Amino acid sequence: MFTAVLAFVPVFASLAAAHGGISNPVPISGPVPTKPTNKNFQAVGNSCGKTAIPPGPATVNWVAGSTVTMMYFTLNGDGAGPVSATLDPTGAGSFKNGAALTITQQVPGTGGNKGAKVGNNPLQLVVPNTPCQNCLVQVKNAGRGFGSCVQVNIVTAGTAAGAAGAAGAAGAAGAATNATANATSAVNATTPVNATAVVNPTAAAATASATAPATAAAAKKAKKAKKGKNAKKAKKAKKAKKAKKANKARDDQARR
Repeated sequence: MFTAVLAFVPVFASLAAAHGGISNPVPISGPVPTKPTNKNFQAVGNSCGKTAIPPGPATVNWVAGSTVTMMYFTLNGDGAGPVSATLDPTGAGSFKNGAALTITQQVPGTGGNKGAKVGNNPLQLVVPNTPCQNCLVQVKNAGRGFGSCVQVNIVTAGTAAGAAGAAGAAGAAGAATNATANATSAVNATTPVNATAVVNPTAAAATASATAPATAAAAKKAKKAKKGKNAKKAKKAKKAKKAKKANKARDDQARR
């Protein structure tokens, strides 16, 4: 009996290590770290496990009838595929009577414990034609059912297009407002501070023409006066030099 119990211990440990779950979109249990451990995953059964259901609003929007790609992280060999995906449109987190989703690209593996590909694996599924807000999608692998839940909004194509159009219109309106503001700023920047000074350019030109000769005459007169002053000064210096030379000549004659 003791030997039989020991024989089952490795099997149980192997199942307990069957860890994997959604990595993208971010599950309600939180982001999967770059180097996750067993603690980052849990068995979810027919619920979202021990994770509390957030009140929303959901930030992930899927269009009804479209195909989306999620990422499922396989931690080790026992976190292999295949996986199942189930929708709870009520958002309560109960998947016992949920709607099974069609998977078009599976997570590698057999029976949930063979042929695993460790790391992020693409999981492609078809979004049901069931519009809902803050609904939950559960993904879990075969075997012990390790997985997680993601909160989403499923919207119709028309609603999605309308939201995109509204966002585009808001962006265009904002751009137009900015353009008008920029144009006004440009006009203000190029308008002279004293617009009256340039109202009559002909009068301004005439005034400039009348002022120019007077200014030139004044400059010519000042130049002439300066020239006369310099000439007078030079003449006086020459006369003084001549007188000095004459006085020296007389002194030399007297000494002889």
